[in-house]
Amino acid sequence: MPVIIHAIEKQVPVRTGRGGHFDRAVRELAPTIAELRSAGFRDVRKLAGKLNDAGLTAPSGKPFSYGTLRRVLMRQAELKLGRGPQTQSVAAGVTRGSERYIRASIRRNLRASKSPM
Repeated sequence: MPVIIHAIEKQVPVRTGRGGHFDRAVRELAPTIAELRSAGFRDVRKLAGKLNDAGLTAPSGKPFSYGTLRRVLMRQAELKLGRGPQTQSVAAGVTRGSERYIRASIRRNLRASKSPM
């Protein structure tokens, strides 16, 4: 009889001190970042600019920079509050069909198998 082992989901440790302050700030920013992302702002620099234009500040109290927002997005993903930062190539691949990345010979075979005879 096969033994099924369920994967144990990794718990995110609760942080205190400065880390706890950062996590609270990330939780407060999560809805605003999600709203901006749904409006089409996926680039980290554009997101930082929009957050600064809205008058929001980074957890340090200063305006958002690329690096600060990237850290916020990475921690947001660790806390399972949203997606992490995307590179340009990943962001570009989201809008394109997955067929583009399939090798040309395989693509021809797929098209041939879908066409009626």
